[in-house]
Amino acid sequence: MSCKNSELKCVFKLLILLLLAWGGISQTNDTWGAEPLEPSLPPAAAATASVPLAPGSTLAPLDTQERQTGYVTREELDASLNKLAIRKGDFTFVPYGYIFASGVYDTCATVPGEVALYSQSKAINGKPLSVVDARPSRFGVRVQGPEIDTLPGYEVNAVFEADFEGLVSVSRNKGGFQLRKANVELNNRERGIRWMFGQDWEVISPLYPQMLSYLPACFAGNIGYRRCQFRRDQKFEISSNCKFLVELAIADDVISDFTSVADATGRSSGLPTFEGRFAVSLGEEARCGLPITVGFSGHYGEQLYNFSGLPGTYVSVGEKDMTVPTWSLNLDVDVPVTERFRIQGEYYVGENLSGFFGGINQGVDLFRRAGIKDRGGWICFHTSMTDKLCNNTGFALDKPDKDSLVGTSLPSGGFTTARTKNELIFTNFMYSWSKALMTGVEFSYILTDYRKANVSGSEPVFSYMEPGETFRTEVAVKYAF
Repeated sequence: MSCKNSELKCVFKLLILLLLAWGGISQTNDTWGAEPLEPSLPPAAAATASVPLAPGSTLAPLDTQERQTGYVTREELDASLNKLAIRKGDFTFVPYGYIFASGVYDTCATVPGEVALYSQSKAINGKPLSVVDARPSRFGVRVQGPEIDTLPGYEVNAVFEADFEGLVSVSRNKGGFQLRKANVELNNRERGIRWMFGQDWEVISPLYPQMLSYLPACFAGNIGYRRCQFRRDQKFEISSNCKFLVELAIADDVISDFTSVADATGRSSGLPTFEGRFAVSLGEEARCGLPITVGFSGHYGEQLYNFSGLPGTYVSVGEKDMTVPTWSLNLDVDVPVTERFRIQGEYYVGENLSGFFGGINQGVDLFRRAGIKDRGGWICFHTSMTDKLCNNTGFALDKPDKDSLVGTSLPSGGFTTARTKNELIFTNFMYSWSKALMTGVEFSYILTDYRKANVSGSEPVFSYMEPGETFRTEVAVKYAF
């Protein structure tokens, strides 16, 4: 199948438009459908909780009246935990997880393959790809500890969670262990206070498009991941219909650029990464009476890089200990249009965002020796067609600033390359046979623009490079416990 099949491309985009039009007229009772592989903020309690009430979460909504259908109340959660709990002394252990198996077919090669972060340029690798993989399967344990006399009113909980996506270089049938979460938290529900210490999801940009992909729209407009942090959340209830959430974190500084390039090495500057978010939830503003939630977030950090000279290029002199800031400003929005149809999305601007899944995995320019400015976002339309079947359709974009981007690869024959834009269009159908068993199918279109630069002269000379264009089909089965 040709990577530039224009007829297939037109049919695919027409299908997307028809699905959007269909979803917008749905009016009846809502069921959220399957849980996303990477958890998203609970749509009905987005301003009052920082993680969804799915297995592994430990923060309940401020009150059960905010609950959206498909998310459990505190009472339902406690009842289910009592059935699964393993008790040892004063501690309660609740195991959870799921088995996930998927099969994908790409008309042109993607990176890394089993997960499509972006398309390979046909000039690099335009061959089709098929993958069958079970490494996203995960397991975890929630721990509820005894009350502490010196901390009256606080619950002490912990969570440990892992999957098998840790070593992308090994065979897919030999998945590598990967730590997802490991944290301890102190909750005072009466005062709306939560302290968390350990690895968990970022404070910034907490939403995720509902996709089958293990990394939904990452490096394509959806930024934010997991990292170790010291965190404080504070909820404020102004009225029954207006609530605020303030989240602050001191987080680990993650270096992701040039990790295997001897000519450029990065390290922490000694300054941690600071993250913050302010969200407001308006309880009855939507047509269906569910809360509209809007969040504003951002981060700032610094990294140090040592650059060696690149012989044969216009940057032949090395430089040491260059400070490269990383920052972002972010907006997240959740709007339930009806009880059956809702819209979620995010937008961001920033610089040096590869460690946050931005910049199409490019944070620092190898030739400018400075951070790459970036902007992007995504929008997802969710439609619950029946109590068991749902559809998610969306668009995502990651667009680094060309003026701050020369190249991120070592020169070959005097040329370097860079990715300048990454677009994603997707639609999926998820069917829940039961609370445990879900099957799904997803169709996506990924277009990644490239640019090459001749760096052998006194300044870079840019030229066209064939883009990467991929049509992806994915089927998946998930069995949760």
